[in-house]
Amino acid sequence: MIAVRVDHTLYADSRWYTGSGIYRHVWLNVTDKVHVAQWGTFVTTPLITKETAKVSVENTIENESGKTQNLEVLSVVLGKKEKRSAGISRLNLFL
Repeated sequence: MIAVRVDHTLYADSRWYTGSGIYRHVWLNVTDKVHVAQWGTFVTTPLITKETAKVSVENTIENESGKTQNLEVLSVVLGKKEKRSAGISRLNLFL
């Protein structure tokens, strides 16, 4: 069971209405203790010509396990029809 509660005691922003609530979509993100951070992948194309393009991929990895972890980060750029259109970047990390 998950319970969500709104604490509106610090915000007296309404003279007539003292209630509050959640009026927008809510998401629950469940991850492993070692994971790519939310908004943690950043892809840029610093150089583009008619023939080629350079693609740069940056990932932020979070380790919330409390222990050093050995992991591999694999980045693949896919093009039309999910065909690999760039080289594979493989990186071994100790976090």
